Amino acid sequence: MRNKIKEVTVIVFSLLIIPIFATTLFAQHNKINVPLRTWKSKETREKEQQKLVKWENNWDKYSAQKKKISSIIIMSAVLPGLGQIKCNDWRKGSLFLGSTTLTFGSALYFFSQSNDKYKEYKTADNIDAIEKHWDEYSKALQYSQISALLGTGIWIVNLIDTYFTTKSYNNKILYENFYSNRTTWKPTIKVSLNNNKLNFSFAWKF
Repeated sequence: MRNKIKEVTVIVFSLLIIPIFATTLFAQHNKINVPLRTWKSKETREKEQQKLVKWENNWDKYSAQKKKISSIIIMSAVLPGLGQIKCNDWRKGSLFLGSTTLTFGSALYFFSQSNDKYKEYKTADNIDAIEKHWDEYSKALQYSQISALLGTGIWIVNLIDTYFTTKSYNNKILYENFYSNRTTWKPTIKVSLNNNKLNFSFAWKF
């Protein structure tokens, strides 16, 4: 009986030891120290990780603040100057908005005047009145065409300016998020005279 108990104990013990021994034997014992292989020190790794996190945060800010050029151009096409205003350029936005409103408004005003003068021309009953109303009609129509042509030119310039204004705005946002806080290093050279000896020193300052 005792012998059977010993045999069972040996078998159970063997079954427990063999897997442990096998896994220990074939396991990879050499630890791969990735940080030390990639960076010089733990501090350097942490600094790089902080830079990466900061870069990702800055990219998120830039993506949220930048303007889509096509959308801004559509805004300026519908309402001249609105694209510039969306890019915080109120001066140019107001200029384009005011100038296009003035020119197209003038075109509509003179076109309305030309219609009125043409009606008077049609109802005129003597030669002098006919000639007068025709001249007035022709001038009003001419002013309307000139104003419309000028307004169209300003509208086109507004679209072109919207493209460059948006690009400039996006570049400004990019600079503010990624480059504005960078340290600028400048070399300095000092010359001094001590005990009749001329000394030179070179250093970096920021």
